[in-house]
Amino acid sequence: MKTQRFNHSLLSLLLLTSSCSQEPVKPNGNVMPMPIYLVLLDKQGNELLTSEDTPLVVSSFNSQGQRFYVSSLNEYPDGKTKLITAIVPSLIFPYHFVYHSITMPLASSNGSKDWYLELNGKTDTLRYDVQHTRPQALNNQYDVMPVSFNGQSVAVSGGSPDNPYYVLRRRQ
Repeated sequence: MKTQRFNHSLLSLLLLTSSCSQEPVKPNGNVMPMPIYLVLLDKQGNELLTSEDTPLVVSSFNSQGQRFYVSSLNEYPDGKTKLITAIVPSLIFPYHFVYHSITMPLASSNGSKDWYLELNGKTDTLRYDVQHTRPQALNNQYDVMPVSFNGQSVAVSGGSPDNPYYVLRRRQ
C-alpha cells in the first residue's frame, strides 16, 4: 500500500514539476489559413468537376513571377490524396464533387492572390486573397478578403465558418 501511495505521489510530483518548467499551453487557434473548398459550374449550372480525376489545373505566380501549380504532390507528401473529392449530395450541399486545397490559402497568405483554373480548354481566374490580418487573435488569425471569379464577386455558399465553400459559376 505504501508503494502504491509513493508511486502515485512520485507521478504527481513529476507531472507538477514538468508542467511548471514549460511555458503555459495556449489555446489552439488557427495558426494557418483554413483550406479552400469550391465547386465549379458551367453557365447552365452543371457541375464541371465530374469525377475525382477531373483534369483541373490550378496555378498561380509567386512573388518572383514564377508560375507554380497546385497538385496532390504539393498538398500531401504521399501524393495519393485527391484534390477533387466525391461527396454524397444533400439538401445542405447539393453537389457531387468538391475541390479542396490548403496550398492555395497558404500561398495566398504569402502573396499569390490570383489563381488560374484550367479545365476543358478554358481558363478562369479566381481572386482568392488570404491575409494575416489579426496576428494577436487566438482564433481566426487569417481572413479571406472578398473573393471574385472571372471578375464577378462570389459569396460564401455554405459550409461552416471554419470550412466554407464557394460555388464558382462560369458566365460564358
